[in-house]
Order: sequence, then structure tokens, then C-alpha cells
Amino acid sequence: MRPLIFQAAFNKPDHYITQVSAAYSLCDEFEVRVYGLDCVPEPMDWPDGVEVITMRTIPDDDQPENWPSPLKSLLTFAQYCQWIAREIKVRRPALVYAYENHAFLACLAPCRRYEIPLILHRHELETEPPKLNFSFGQQIAYAAGKLARFADALVFPEPGRAAIYCERIRYRGTPFMVPNFPHVIPFPEPDWDACLAARAARPSVMFRGSIHRAASVLEAIDAIAELDGVRLDLFGHHYQDHLEECDKRARDRGVGDRVEYRGRPSYQQANAETRKASVGLAMVLPETTGTKNLALASGKIWEYAACGLPIIVPDVPHYRDLLNDECWVFYAPFGDAGAIAEQVRDILHDPERYERIARAARLAFERRYNYDAVMGPLTQKIRTLIGTCAQAPAEPKVASGSQNNASPEL
Repeated sequence: MRPLIFQAAFNKPDHYITQVSAAYSLCDEFEVRVYGLDCVPEPMDWPDGVEVITMRTIPDDDQPENWPSPLKSLLTFAQYCQWIAREIKVRRPALVYAYENHAFLACLAPCRRYEIPLILHRHELETEPPKLNFSFGQQIAYAAGKLARFADALVFPEPGRAAIYCERIRYRGTPFMVPNFPHVIPFPEPDWDACLAARAARPSVMFRGSIHRAASVLEAIDAIAELDGVRLDLFGHHYQDHLEECDKRARDRGVGDRVEYRGRPSYQQANAETRKASVGLAMVLPETTGTKNLALASGKIWEYAACGLPIIVPDVPHYRDLLNDECWVFYAPFGDAGAIAEQVRDILHDPERYERIARAARLAFERRYNYDAVMGPLTQKIRTLIGTCAQAPAEPKVASGSQNNASPEL
């Protein structure tokens, strides 16, 4: 029997692409059960043998007016703590891998009681050190910071956030770096003939992700107004007031027919649409601690690369340091619609060169920017923790694997 690993999250079990990628990487050697707070009522494809369990099913509506009250959040968290503690008591996993503060705090007491190793994976990072006040989120972040030293391993997507967090909580260990790279399995090799033909017939810039003011969508609309025959397609979660602002900007600039919000498709559908696009846009303003160190923590950059798209990113040091040698990466200053337009022209003007850089993006994903390429040290740590703490560690066994496409929401 293979050792059992719990993946726990106080949100949708596929909220971050790394949650799905970790399941793909770990399921060949371990039995994996994925626990989440809630799940939208749509089927999800996970690796064969990975069981996904959620506490509840709710409508997928993240607009601010529908966010829960602090009291409701507290009650929901208490229910989650009881639920996950019961699962840990009954199932006795060999290790628990908790994503973010809520899941870590919920799992800490039962893991300590039953001597089960616990990993804390932080993705987001509070802009300021959390303080004790009437904010439930602040209280959770404050408690997690005080108790993070009890984690058997701490994981971050990139060094900048890790350094800030470790200094705040006076963490003496060395955190593991696991960037937000997708796994290869949900991204098969593109059908290049079909993709290139679709891109030539309908040139487009794509933005996928959270559509908000800091995502430079308004600047992208202004750039489209400077280009002939190029469309802007928007996919993902949005704030209604900003979407209305984007629609107005597109109409005012005379490109309402070339700017389209395409909804929030499943992950698999979003990937299919990405393969049809010509250029990927990832221009998030550095307004918070997290967005100042975003390159390795951004999922969309690597999803674009997996689909063979050249990309436009901010012209700031941490992107340059990471990606300056990549021929498929182009840079534009924040707020400069003219620079975005110029880079789109440069990318599209020569079809033969375009094909070379598109294929180079895919090759870079296959060789360097996929989850298995960076998961090795953490997987070894997991093996060590299980071997040290499990009463009867099982010999790892390679499963048959799966060719399913993981389908988290965009």
C-alpha cells in the first residue's frame, strides 16, 4: 500500500494550478486525496486514482456583494476545522500538504496530535504584517505567522515573497521554492499546423486571469486601437464595474467590435482557446508585495508558454532577470499602450519568425518551466518526512498514470 497524502485547501481544491500539478506529480508514488472547502457544480478531471473531496458545493460567484460576512466566515472555518480534523483522525495520512493559512491552521492540531508531518504552502502574501484586529482574515494570518514554525516544511512560489515572510515570522529554516508552473499532462503538444493557421486567420492578443484595474487591460484596449485587424480576448474572473469600464473604453476608442470578454471557461477550455491566440499578455502593475515579485508566481505566463504563445510582460528587473534570454518574451513599460502595440507588431510582422518563437516558448515549457522540473527537492523532502514519521512506510510504487486534463477554473 502506498503512503497516503492529504492536500488541503480552504477554497476550491483547484484554486491554484499548483494544487492540480502537485497531484499529478505525487500520484505515481503516493495515494493522494484532495480536500477543498467548496467546488462549483462542474465535473473536474484529475489524475486517475486521485480522490477529490469538498465540504460543500456552492454557486461560483465571487463578486464582492456576495462575499460572506465575518461571522459567516468564522462559522464556515469552524465547520471546516471539524471536518478536516475528523478526516485526519479517521484516515491517518502519512503527510498533510496544506495550502495557505486557513488550511494550515485547521490541520495543525490534529497533525500534531497524531504525529503527522505538515507542509505549509504559501502563495499569496499579506502586503503588511498582519495585526490582531476585528478582521477575521487578519486574525487568521496573524495566528498562522505565529505558528508557521511548527510546519515541517514551508513552500513559496518565488524567493521575494519567501524572504519577506521568513523575516516577518523569524523562520530559521530554508523554504522550498516551487514556482507556479503547470504540469505537462494538461498541456499536450499543440497541433502546430492548426494553431498557426488559426492565429494567422484571426490575430489576437489574449489576457487570461483576474480582470481588474491593475492588470493593464485598459492599456491593452488602447493598444488594440493602434493596431489593424488585431483582436483582444479577455478570459477569467472579473469585477463587474471594471468590465463595464473596459467596455466603455473599447467603444470610445472605436474598437468595441475587436474587444471581447469571453467568459470564465473551464481550465481545459481556456487552454484550447489559448492555443488559438497569437500573443499572451501578462502586465500586472506592482501594487502589492505579491505583484512586485510576480514572475515565478504568475500562472498565466507559463500557461501561455505551454500553448506556444509569445508573451508581453512588464519591463521590470525581476522579469528581466528571469526571462531576458528567452526569445519569446517581449517587454513593455507599465501604462504604455504604445509600447504594447509596438511589441504586438514586432511579434506578428514576420510569420516565419513568429513560428520560431512560438515553438521556442513551448520548448522552454517542456524543458524548464513545468512543474516536474522544479518539484524534485520538495518531493524528496516529502519522502524523508514520511519515512521518518510514518510507522510503517510503504515502498513507493509507480502507478499507471493518467492522460486526463486537469480542469480547475480559470
